[in-house]
Amino acid sequence: MQEVKSIKLLYDKFIRKYWNVCLNRFYYFLSEKNFNITELAIATINILIKLIPNELKDNII
Repeated sequence: MQEVKSIKLLYDKFIRKYWNVCLNRFYYFLSEKNFNITELAIATINILIKLIPNELKDNII
């Protein structure tokens, strides 16, 4: 996840599958002045890691 080319792309490909909110609400979430994109990236990576089967995780390390 080196760069986000489009918030809509991120929403369409990932967020709406795992978070039951509409795109406008997601834009509102991102517009909060205390929002930190790093925290979103870390949360997204943590979700992705949880989706990896344990058998594969054991082979990675």
